[in-house]
Formats: sequence, C-alpha cells, structure tokens
Amino acid sequence: MGTRTLPPKRKLARKPFWLPASSFYFLIAAIAVASFFLVIGIFSTGNQEPELVIAGLTSSGILIAGVIVREVVLRHARERYILERNRLDSNLRNPVAAFSEKTAPAKFTLEMNSAALDHIRKKSEAAKVFRRLPAGHKEVFELCEEYQRIVSAEIPNVHPDSPRLKALIRGNKEASKVHKWHLLMWAEIESRSFASEAREAQNAEQRGEFAQKAIRTLEFALTRYPEEPELRDSAELLDEVLLSIKIAGFVSDAEEFALSGDRTSAIGTYKYALESIGEDSDPGPFFEIRERIERAIEKLETE
Repeated sequence: MGTRTLPPKRKLARKPFWLPASSFYFLIAAIAVASFFLVIGIFSTGNQEPELVIAGLTSSGILIAGVIVREVVLRHARERYILERNRLDSNLRNPVAAFSEKTAPAKFTLEMNSAALDHIRKKSEAAKVFRRLPAGHKEVFELCEEYQRIVSAEIPNVHPDSPRLKALIRGNKEASKVHKWHLLMWAEIESRSFASEAREAQNAEQRGEFAQKAIRTLEFALTRYPEEPELRDSAELLDEVLLSIKIAGFVSDAEEFALSGDRTSAIGTYKYALESIGEDSDPGPFFEIRERIERAIEKLETE
C-alpha cells in the first residue's frame, strides 16, 4: 500500500508588516544614509566625485523605493488584510446568512462550515431552553435549511480528496437531525396553539381563520417530511380543528336560540353538537365542551 500524502494545511493570512509613517520613513532614511557611506567605502578610489554620485544615486533610490513599498505594496496588503478580517468577523457573527448568493465567497471554507454549525448549535440550545416558544424552533430549522442549501450547492464542486468533503457531509447530517427535531416541535406547538385559538374564537370568521393557520402549519411540515409518523398522526389534529369549528358553530347557534326563547331549537342544535363529538367518554380535547353542552341541555329541559 502506498503512503497517503496529506494535503497541506491551509494557513491563515498573517497580518502584514506595518509601521507608523514617521517610524517607517525614519528607518528608510537611516538605511539610505548607511548605504551612502557604505557605497563610498566600497567604491573608494581616491576620486571623490564619482563615489559621491554613485552613493547619492543609491541612497536616493532607497528613499524612492521605500516610499513605493509603503504607499503601494504595503498599503495594498494592509487594506486587503483589513477587508478579509472584516468579512471573517461578519461571517462569525452570522455565518449562515453571510454566505448568501449575493455575497458568497469563492467557496464555503472549513472555517465557515465550523462557524455555521456552531451558530446552529447555539440557536438550537436556546430554543430548547424556551421549549414552548415556536419562534425559536422556526429560526433554527430555517437556519438548517439555509445551511443545507449551501452545502448541497458546494459538495459537487469539492475534490474527493479534500478534507472539506467529509466535514460538509458530517455537517449536513447534523443539520438534518437538528432540522427535523425543531421543525416537528414547531409544527406541534404552532398547530395546537391555532387549534386552541379556533375553539375559543368568538365568531365563525375567527374560528375559520385560526383553523386555516393550523392546517397550513401542518401542511408545510408535511412537505418536508411526508412520511414522518408524527406528522401523519397529526392528520387527526386537522380533523380535530375542523370538528372544533363545526361544534363551535352549533354551540353558538344553540346559544342564540336559547337567548331568543326558542328552547326546542336550542336543545336540538346542542344535540347536533354532541353527535358531532361522538360517544367516546375519555377525557380529550372536547371533554370540557361536551360537559358544558350537557349542562346547557339539562338546564333548558328543566326550565
């Protein structure tokens, strides 16, 4: 078996050499003076005129070269360093968002990949602390989707022997797990919240609005994980939401009949609501409303 050659490590850009103007030009002047006397010493032939000319030209050349080096070469290197540092700082503050289609660098580096995953992990932990707040879970799975989009576009361009390939594949698997967990949590919390709002709404329009929000939430989750058992089971929740609207409508109509003095219609409408709930006596989402309806019927029948 041949010896595997490891790819060279990617070095971080070093900070370019830079001195304040006064210090730099003092240093250049000192070098120019030293070179002046050095040239005189080297070319000492007894005829001082050519020696002075050569020494003067040499020291002048050093001064001119020093100005060019500082104002062109070093300044350009420093400006490029500052630009790269600012871009890296921006990437670390928001690694995933920074790598967008409009501002994307040439490639998604190992450093950016690591920073993006760390960002997702921190957001995930924060969302778990405030477990019942859906907004935190939504932010995490949206970050994961953006990360997965970046990785999916990047992997085809990565060389098979590049260390980035394994890192991106591992990161994609991790992001997939985090994405699934937080999306399911978000869908459960959000849809149940809307279902509860629909049951407690004061009119049919509001009930329908909240019910549609619950349905859209679950439908969105099902587009991501259509075969997920938890989401397939949530189809029952959709039925629950729609049934809650139907029952709430019956109850509202029955209460209006009762207020108008039409006890027969009120009792009949309440019974329609009970039939919709069914005969299951186990405590469930409609247990309290069923008891409320039964008490209302009993009251109307005894009046």
